[in-house]
Parts: sequence; structure tokens; C-alpha cells
Amino acid sequence: SIHREWKAGDRIELEFDMKLHFYHGNDTVKNQSAIYYGPLLLAFDKSDNPDFPRERMKVDTDNDYQPHGNLLLTLDDVSFDAQQLSLEMVEDCEYPQPWVKFCLQDERKENIFLIDYANAGMSGDWFTTWFDIHNFLEVAVVVENGKKE
Repeated sequence: SIHREWKAGDRIELEFDMKLHFYHGNDTVKNQSAIYYGPLLLAFDKSDNPDFPRERMKVDTDNDYQPHGNLLLTLDDVSFDAQQLSLEMVEDCEYPQPWVKFCLQDERKENIFLIDYANAGMSGDWFTTWFDIHNFLEVAVVVENGKKE
């Protein structure tokens, strides 16, 4: 914490490394990875992907993984190549407005929209933060089991 007497015009500036990086899941989500844009965890929210067919969204009812009361949701036939992954920022003026919204293409060349996790599910629809991502190599910082590689 910062202890000082503040005066009008005082400022604090923070700089974050806003590179893409990934966190590999373990146990229930061991074959999936989460995508981060700097410190922001990105999420697929059905309401931001209205053309994504609901039949390609699979809810795993065979396990007890229920973060914050949500069942584990996986996207059928959606995968990303880390070497080809690039995010295009998209403006979103609809309520609830996410902090960030990106468009990226999966390996089928379909547009997938990801928003910040803090706003995922705000519209009451399904969301997930776990994705099938492969071909990492040295494209970004990859975190596995809490250790940077």
C-alpha cells in the first residue's frame, strides 16, 4: 500500500503487460486452457455469440465441477492454434457492456467473441473460460501448475 498525504493532481500510473498468455487447467479441465489478455481472463459468453449453435455447447453433468454454481461448459469442435491466435478488439455498446471484447477465429475460421470474465454471464446466459488450445511453443508466457515456463 502507499502511505502519503495526497494533493490535488497527484496520480498513480500502472502499466500492465497486456500480452496473451495461457493457463493450463488441471484435474477436471486438464485438456483445456484459459486465455488471458494481460491480467484479464477472457470468456466465451453465449449472449456475445448469438450465431453460435447451442447444440455445440456441451454441459458436463458427469462431474461436480461447479464454479459459482455453473456447470462445466465446453464448446464442441472449437479449438485454437496458439501460433495463429490474434485478437481483434471489438466495440460493444450493448448492456451489459464488457470491459473488453475481442473477435478471434478458431481453426474452422469461425468468428468467436470473447469478453472479460468479470462481465461473463451478466446477461444470464451460459459462459466458459476453458478452451482447446494447442501448439504453444514460445508464443506467450504459459503457466502450468502455478509455474511460468
